[in-house]
Amino acid sequence: MRKSLKLLNYLLMIFITFQVHASVIQNSDAPKVVVSIKPLYALTYELMRGVGEPVLLLQGAADPHHFSLTPSHVKLIKESDLIVWIGPMLEHFMVKTIASKKKRDLSLMSTKGLNLLHRKDSHGCILEKACVAPNSGKKDDSLLYLKDYTTIDPHIWLDVHNAILMVQEIGLNLAAIDLKNAKIYRDNTHRLVKKLIAFKDTLDQKAKSLRHFHFISFHDAYAYLEYNYKLKNSAAETVKGHDKPSLKAYSKIRDLIRKRDIRCILVDPQHPSGFEEKLAKEFKMSLYTADPLGINIQAGPNHYFILMESLIQTFKKCQYKHKKQSHSPKKHHKTNPHRHG
Repeated sequence: MRKSLKLLNYLLMIFITFQVHASVIQNSDAPKVVVSIKPLYALTYELMRGVGEPVLLLQGAADPHHFSLTPSHVKLIKESDLIVWIGPMLEHFMVKTIASKKKRDLSLMSTKGLNLLHRKDSHGCILEKACVAPNSGKKDDSLLYLKDYTTIDPHIWLDVHNAILMVQEIGLNLAAIDLKNAKIYRDNTHRLVKKLIAFKDTLDQKAKSLRHFHFISFHDAYAYLEYNYKLKNSAAETVKGHDKPSLKAYSKIRDLIRKRDIRCILVDPQHPSGFEEKLAKEFKMSLYTADPLGINIQAGPNHYFILMESLIQTFKKCQYKHKKQSHSPKKHHKTNPHRHG
């Protein structure tokens, strides 16, 4: 009996050693892929399943708006076979290094067919369908000819339609640099696209009740959600990107809160303006945390799905709180009959 157990343990150790060895061989053969941010890492991770794993550049709570490459980051980029990023409008810190190393980089902002929104008019201008290129009198559906790229909202992953097209683009590039595993990438792409299409339908249904809902966020990062689900960030009318509002803009936001009876403020943990708590106290508003990058969500295959669903759920909680406060009995105060406004 003891001999049998020893033999079984011995065979088990051989099997485990073989599996670990096989895994090491698989990882050493896999292309070296560097991905900038968590949402893109999640999608690339799924596409590389069965071949290897990508490397995430911005770990933890790192912010692409204020990030600097370290020598180890530069080494990663230098030794990579493929770099997956949004583009210079988000990860500007990567431009110089990528240009100098001349590595194969995939700037997903230039993916054909994306819905691209202008910051100046996120509710009325999809670049590929309706926008006019700067200094020209004709429609232009190519980012390559858009000189002023800073006017484009770079948070393109917050549109699932865009995520589907980006997945297809990443899959094609992986197959091009790793012909041996091209079939795996094609199968993974097909599977992930199918999953995203179903997810989009589910998300659209959950977001139906959000139409025409107004909120305040000092980080203008939600234009794609606003456009698709008819939401309205009233602060975006006066604050662009993640800039802090001026005193004039802050005054205008206060007027909009009164006019539209806005009850909810979304706070980005990476870009707190300092005005959120002040407004919440003054107008008895609710504060909710919302993060377009999902810095507190574990990096990995489910990150993108958890991120998108959590954002919609946050908006719905915000909306529910708004409705609850709007319909709650209000105390009547004596008013001056000669006062108007």
